Amino acid sequence: MAQVTECRFENSKLAWTTISKMRGVMGRIYKVGILHERVSNNPVEHVQTRCKSSYRAIVITPAQTLVILNSLPALLHRTLILTCAATALRSSEILALRWSDIRWSEDRIRVSKRWADGKDGQTKTDASDGYVPLHPILAQHLHEWHDLTPYGKDTDFVFHSFLPQRRTAAFPSPLPHSSLTISGRQRKQPECRSKTVSGSGFTICVTA
Repeated sequence: MAQVTECRFENSKLAWTTISKMRGVMGRIYKVGILHERVSNNPVEHVQTRCKSSYRAIVITPAQTLVILNSLPALLHRTLILTCAATALRSSEILALRWSDIRWSEDRIRVSKRWADGKDGQTKTDASDGYVPLHPILAQHLHEWHDLTPYGKDTDFVFHSFLPQRRTAAFPSPLPHSSLTISGRQRKQPECRSKTVSGSGFTICVTA
């Protein structure tokens, strides 16, 4: 069984990191099955996978970063990308930010939740629950966006969506996760206006 599974993994188009996660999940399922006497053995226990990833981070220069920011006509998107670059927060944590999380007088941002499956949830890890510094340049952009947006109450999302289908009776929903897509190649996504940034080598996908 293990040899057959390894052969199928070899012929699949999935990344080895994905396969390793699948093996881990199936391994836990079979362990619970053995515990409750539903199965007698764990067929993936001896399946070997590779942990090496082909992913390589793309390092951009400050000049490229400036080109990307200046190419975005909307203050919302410029502030969004700058927040991502200046805080290194996960996209789900950025989209969950409310104005009450921006601690202007303390020069920091409170991170206590993430936006997933259309609702607030706990941060991905316990270590993520805390604060990140609020750089003066980022604070300036956030102040400008706060003065411009029609949703500036403490309970409003910092990066809300203007799309009618993403609004509720009480307040607009945050931007979709695809708003934070910056890639080295063109990506086709719904409600996405892609733009190749001249001089940066990147394609930016922005969503209202």
